[in-house]
Amino acid sequence: MSWRRPGLQAQLVVVLSALAFVAAVAASAAVYLQARNNIFSAAQDQILNGFADTIDAASDWIGPEPTRRELAELTIVGDGSVARSGNVQVGSWPFDVPDPPQALLNRVEQSPMPVFQRESGHAVPLFYVAGQIRNDWNSEELTQPVLVTAVYNLAQAQSQIDSLERRAAAVAAVVAVLGALIGLWMARRLVLPLRQLNAAAASLVPGTPRRELTAAAGHELAELVSTFNRTAAELDRTVADLAAKEADARRFVADVFHELRTPLAALVAVAEILEDDAASMEPDTARAARIVSRGTERLSRLTEDVIEISRFDTGRADLDLHVHDLTELTRESLGTRGFEDRVRLIDGTPVRSTVDRRRLDIVIGNLVANALAHGRPPVVMTVTGDDETAVLSVTDHGPPIPDDQRRRLFERFYKADASRGGTEGSGIGLALVEENVTLHGGTITVTSGSGGNTFTVRLPRLPRLPGHANET
Repeated sequence: MSWRRPGLQAQLVVVLSALAFVAAVAASAAVYLQARNNIFSAAQDQILNGFADTIDAASDWIGPEPTRRELAELTIVGDGSVARSGNVQVGSWPFDVPDPPQALLNRVEQSPMPVFQRESGHAVPLFYVAGQIRNDWNSEELTQPVLVTAVYNLAQAQSQIDSLERRAAAVAAVVAVLGALIGLWMARRLVLPLRQLNAAAASLVPGTPRRELTAAAGHELAELVSTFNRTAAELDRTVADLAAKEADARRFVADVFHELRTPLAALVAVAEILEDDAASMEPDTARAARIVSRGTERLSRLTEDVIEISRFDTGRADLDLHVHDLTELTRESLGTRGFEDRVRLIDGTPVRSTVDRRRLDIVIGNLVANALAHGRPPVVMTVTGDDETAVLSVTDHGPPIPDDQRRRLFERFYKADASRGGTEGSGIGLALVEENVTLHGGTITVTSGSGGNTFTVRLPRLPRLPGHANET
């Protein structure tokens, strides 16, 4: 399955949702980090102040040579503590708490103030504090400085931070959802006018009722909507004008050829007489008479074809439906045109169908004439059928018709070979074939291959259009 790029509305929703989510996460992270630092700082300040007070108070009562009992009095701080003076050490660490970092012990020996260090690589954060007692209040030097080290469990502070983290995540999720909803609303508000514009543009197809667009005066698309409405109205007028001019042109052509029909009939009659007497004329005169006869005949056929096409254009083409044996009708049509010796008709069982005899004669005559003129012998015609459909096919053994030409064969005045401009074909014979087949409710198709080209006509055997059929 090929990937399809999301539409504008989906893209806007994604972008706005992503922006809202990023903004919410950034704001929540900033608040979380600041609150985390504040919570740890408050807890650490409280611990340091209490530890410092204990160290300062010990200076009043501890002796020059601290005893184990005096040292034990100093281990009441923290969740675990150790007091050491010289070789005497009192106190212990909880079994699951590591010893103080060596870096902390190195710093406390050089600092008159208590030092601290927070360790976060444990189940709960640990806060180590260390300080020394060097002098008592009487300025009597201690024989050995007293080093007090304590560890504090910051579980309560961590619990507050965890709760804050969950709230920050919840706020970020809520803001992201709200951002997505707002993004959807904004995207729909922005895209809806474009969809309406697209629907209105689609309604510009001729024959489709046109939709008038409206927009509020302050809307960003108001000017575009106004321009579109003016353009659509102008297009309607242009299309109507072109349709009227086309109808006038068709009517003019039909009228001209109708007017030509009467003098052409006289010319055809004279041309036939001249051709009959050509044998008794001088060679040059006889040749001229034959050229005039052929030209007059060609012009007469063209006139009849154009008049017939005009009937379809004006909706005046109708059917005179009767039941006929299509095999016999085909044989008669070939005989009338003198094609029976040049076309092989494959006889089969009689195929009786409801058709307009005159129009089907036009279909057969034009298809066979086209095959003889532009294909190669032998030209074969078959008539078959089933309970619902009658099928007529004409096959020549000429070179295959290219696809691009095959798609245009039934266009009016189209000639597949430009060199055929001087041939007798008018270029509307196959167009007439298609019009007559369609009028019967049938279809015509063309297939080409190495074996030649086949035109296949399929007609319904029962009438599908208003009318009646009479047995002949």
